[in-house]
Amino acid sequence: MLVKAQPRAGVYGMVSGGPAAANLNERLEGVREVAGKAGWKEVSGSPTYCNDDAALAVQQLNDLTTAHSDLNAVVAVGGWPLFVPEGYRGFVDSNADRFKSGKLVAVSADTLPSELQLLKQGYVAALVGQRPFEMGEKAMDTLLALHDGKPSPQIIYTGVDRVTKDNVGEFVK
Repeated sequence: MLVKAQPRAGVYGMVSGGPAAANLNERLEGVREVAGKAGWKEVSGSPTYCNDDAALAVQQLNDLTTAHSDLNAVVAVGGWPLFVPEGYRGFVDSNADRFKSGKLVAVSADTLPSELQLLKQGYVAALVGQRPFEMGEKAMDTLLALHDGKPSPQIIYTGVDRVTKDNVGEFVK
């Protein structure tokens, strides 16, 4: 979604939850792999780790943009900075010239209602969200299959939702 939101390669910084979280480390590596293939470079000091503290995540976005005046993108591999909408809006507003000119874009994980509103209002370029209802449904199907002695796949993919200004209305409903 970063590459779609900003096709011209540049430099980016990421915010993650904690360095020991395997799922978040996989997200970091996924961003690095795709961004790297598209010519993007990760800045020093990235990723930052907010330890699931939303206010700290916003501060870290501010720190990244202050430390790297050439930063073209910020990527949160979890929704932490957007979980405090007022603080996140303040971050974007304090960098309004860079965002409005397209020199800086923001992409985040998760598609919770507050994040969808921020996207709808133009404060983030794209969101990538898990499908928790499908996860629950697949978990129950798997448990039932195991109970009934039927085979169950080792890995089950539920997919992700990719949300931009073009389709945010569908998700806000």
